[in-house]
Amino acid sequence: MGRRRRKKGGLLDILVDLAPSVILLVFLYLWFKFGNLTVPVVVIGLIAILILGSAFYFFRRHKKKLMESGIGLIDEMSGTVFEELLMEHFKRLGYRAKMTAKTGDYGADLILEKEEERIVVQAKRWKQNVGVAAIQQVVGAINYYHADKGMVISNSYFTSNAEKLARSNSIELWDRDKLVDFLSKARGKQLSEEIIDKSQREGQICPRCGNRMVLRDGKYGKFWGCENFPRCRFTKPCNE
Repeated sequence: MGRRRRKKGGLLDILVDLAPSVILLVFLYLWFKFGNLTVPVVVIGLIAILILGSAFYFFRRHKKKLMESGIGLIDEMSGTVFEELLMEHFKRLGYRAKMTAKTGDYGADLILEKEEERIVVQAKRWKQNVGVAAIQQVVGAINYYHADKGMVISNSYFTSNAEKLARSNSIELWDRDKLVDFLSKARGKQLSEEIIDKSQREGQICPRCGNRMVLRDGKYGKFWGCENFPRCRFTKPCNE
């Protein structure tokens, strides 16, 4: 199983990648121009301070954005709670949002509607990079739900093949970076805490595996069982 790989290309990454080459080129140029090491050393020192200061600033800003987004909480959520979080966020943006059935969802986890537009969303709360299967599922969901648009939203990143397939089918992708950017501007951490707390208070989350608890009928009456059964056999009594 492939682990999640961070997408590079931000300003902080560019500064870190280019710094050694820039410093070396400037040093050589000044050395040949002035014929001594005094000027190059002084200038390189100033450049190094500037680069390190800029890198530290962007690192702190990026860390703050991660904290405000609540992405750390999302990484520990179950897939169902992640869907509920996204649904609540889109509701606050003015969408009519609903979750599809847990089985037989035909490739969509959420259906969003606003004005005359209908959007189907595949939510992937994964630890590995998301592949082409997620794109194929949401393409099928567009037809089944008669939607105008499809999206795949993940706390991870997408494989290059998944990105190519998404482009060819006009599927909008939200990877980890875009999700963090969106949530950091929308009280992501606070809302994540509220959704998690609500789910736990309602007894909906399995403490063993993190999936939703569902109400079942048993030999001795109703009880709460994990939806991940038979992989997870956690149960608890129903007080109703």
